[in-house]
Formats: sequence, structure tokens, C-alpha cells
Amino acid sequence: MPLERFRYGQRVRISDPQHHLFERRGTVVVVSGRNGSARVRIEGGLPDDQNIILEGITYPDETILYPGHCEAIR
Repeated sequence: MPLERFRYGQRVRISDPQHHLFERRGTVVVVSGRNGSARVRIEGGLPDDQNIILEGITYPDETILYPGHCEAIR
């Protein structure tokens, strides 16, 4: 069941089969209050070309996700 919103430290699985990271797991590290998105650190890492860069800072193994793409896991 897709999430309605993220919580800091929450473990999630990408459950949207249309998403390029389908079935990957990660941990929420930052939640955006503006649009409900979150920076999520993906378990097992990501290729360097998929790391996010925000304001000149690289965040290795992290991606930006929206709650509708994910479900909570333990």
C-alpha cells in the first residue's frame, strides 16, 4: 500500500513498478515539507551517475522519492 507521507528514519521499499528503482530499499534521511518528497539513502548504493547533487553538494547513494512510489517496511 503506497505511503501518504514520509517520516525521518523510516525504511521504505519502492513499490511502483514504473519506477527505475522498483523493489529497491532505503532509509529516509530528509523529508521535504513543501511537496512531501524525501531524500532516501538506497541500500546497496547507486551508480555514481545516479547520485543527486543539490546546491553543489553530492549525496552519494541517495535519491529523491515521493510517497506514492513507496511502501513502509520494517
